[in-house]
Amino acid sequence: DEFKALGSQWNWVRENRSGWSLTEKPGFLTITAAPGDITDASNNAGNILLQSANTDWTIDTKVVFSGAPGMPAQSAGIVAYQCDDNFVKFVYGAAAMGRGRAPMGGAGSLQLIVEENGNQASSASLSMADVIKADNTLYMRLVKKGDLYTAFYSVDGRKFTEFAQAKAVLKDIQAGLIASEGVQNPAFARMMPPGGAAAAPAPAGPFKASFDYFKISNTSAK
Repeated sequence: DEFKALGSQWNWVRENRSGWSLTEKPGFLTITAAPGDITDASNNAGNILLQSANTDWTIDTKVVFSGAPGMPAQSAGIVAYQCDDNFVKFVYGAAAMGRGRAPMGGAGSLQLIVEENGNQASSASLSMADVIKADNTLYMRLVKKGDLYTAFYSVDGRKFTEFAQAKAVLKDIQAGLIASEGVQNPAFARMMPPGGAAAAPAPAGPFKASFDYFKISNTSAK
């Protein structure tokens, strides 16, 4: 999909029509991150755009972000989705808070997150401090082969680097795009001293992800 219009293959989870646009940045689907997420107990993220993808596949997308994702957990990218409690999410998101008051890596991080039956089964992260360019453009690729998911990234659309792999057993899979404000991990909140959370920088404005295209190719054996 080149996002001149949304084809009939797409469906929205908790659509908020005011939160997405095909005209704000012509030729792109722009999703404004809304409150909530689908990680842990937070099953309330809106404007998740999905289509049936119950085979092996390769997904490619180019995303222009409005800026670095802010605290506590803004993120956007690709999701392979069974339901809110079972998914694989490959996103560019806010870096985790450390034990001190400052966030680690203001440029944010790539994250590959697996949740099964409402529990986070695995996760991987990579700081983007020395990777993402000033134009905040990122090319993202997620490859599914059986229960193995492999994430790749590129800043120029030509040279892709493997980021991480994860395993997840999902059924009735849909795949697509997600952008959310997120929620702070309770474990980090407990580590913060009283008033420490106030030291985290507030986002400068709405976090938006503009997707130039969504390309999915079936790689199942004939």
